[in-house]
Amino acid sequence: MGYSETLWRKRLERKGWVSLRRATPPGYRLIEFHLIWKGQLFSGRIAVNRLNAGDISTPGTVLFLIRRTDQITEGVWRLSAGGETGIIRRPWQK
Repeated sequence: MGYSETLWRKRLERKGWVSLRRATPPGYRLIEFHLIWKGQLFSGRIAVNRLNAGDISTPGTVLFLIRRTDQITEGVWRLSAGGETGIIRRPWQK
């Protein structure tokens, strides 16, 4: 984990985001998230309880990454006011 990722997380926390390592998102609410895993930035809006429960043991799935915070570099989430659900993945740029 590099220092630039930590600064990125802290900057988002100052804007109201919550670290995935500090608190687990509620499963029944719609959340927005950003997380860094293996040089990729995952961003999206999901309801955790609507994901396939079997994915928690499959590396690279969103449920695995949200619940297994020991596997990610950094991650943040916040409650969403609504909108379209979905996930995008792009290269992490420092």
